[in-house]
Amino acid sequence: MRFLRTLGQASLAALLVLATRGSMPAQADTVLYLAHTQQQDDSFALMPVMATTFQHEVTQASGGALRIEIFPDGWLGGNRDTASLVNDNVIQVGIVTAGGISGIYPEIAVPEIPFAFDSTDIAEAVLDGPFGHRIAEDIARRSNLVTVGFGDSGGFFILTNSVREIRLPQDVQHLKLRTIPGFGAMDAMIMALGATPVKISSREESSALASGQADGQMNTISATLSARFDDVQPYATLGSFLYAPMVWIVNKQALAALTPEQRDIVTQAAKAGIKAGRQAARNLDRSERGLPTLRKRLTLHVATAEERAAFKAALQPAAKAYITKTFGATGTDLVDALFQAIAEAEHR
Repeated sequence: MRFLRTLGQASLAALLVLATRGSMPAQADTVLYLAHTQQQDDSFALMPVMATTFQHEVTQASGGALRIEIFPDGWLGGNRDTASLVNDNVIQVGIVTAGGISGIYPEIAVPEIPFAFDSTDIAEAVLDGPFGHRIAEDIARRSNLVTVGFGDSGGFFILTNSVREIRLPQDVQHLKLRTIPGFGAMDAMIMALGATPVKISSREESSALASGQADGQMNTISATLSARFDDVQPYATLGSFLYAPMVWIVNKQALAALTPEQRDIVTQAAKAGIKAGRQAARNLDRSERGLPTLRKRLTLHVATAEERAAFKAALQPAAKAYITKTFGATGTDLVDALFQAIAEAEHR
């Protein structure tokens, strides 16, 4: 860790990339480096499923002319670090959380408005359609990133904490909840509940929860189980609070340097990775490793329709107000576009 901090993320990434080149097979004409923040052998994690599917598809389709080298487990830093490294073309591909892209595109908070989606199917339809394309185009205009698509981070968020069972918004009062640095919309939501947002990066989240720096956090079931937050978080509330997609990004210059055929291979392989991740999320949700495991490890409360309505009344206006105040007319337009896209998806 001291070595990491001394060199800095970009320097370490460059050294790791150079270190791998000596072992590259002769037939690999081009190497693309992909990073994500989850353990590659974690059965609860979805990023590895996406990454290995991508790696396999690229290798097969290119006949070995393209090679994907994976840096998992946050070796190169957290989600925001990964997005920055892809933006700088130190590495070429990243699978990051929505929070990871928020430093480049803070309006990613819009599709994370609480209780906007009634199902993951609706969320995926919206993000795969014109609304998602608009977000991708906005990101491309502001950065060196091509957004290939949006993956499933494990369904809807749950709320865990180490203090008490949470059934209603007032039960959250005075708790310290982890929030993503620079993600103001989440701060606004936490404060709307009478709680205190504590800015903690993904790499420091486990230690912060263990030390009591934060009392609780919001995340997906798979991320909660993967990180073993249940070791220090005995209470969980299942309320389908919000849906936060993963964002699959590729560096513009790296993509442009490929042949048209190779660009198509990379794009289609990334989409195959997203599809595989979504299927893995559904399989996890239906299996003993999903909700049943959560029930075994934590005291789980499933929110009633009335309790969800109370949380929606507290959280959704706060998120919308933050977005419209912070991003002005653009924010208002994006919120309107999101809910229009949701309405269209629901009536298909």
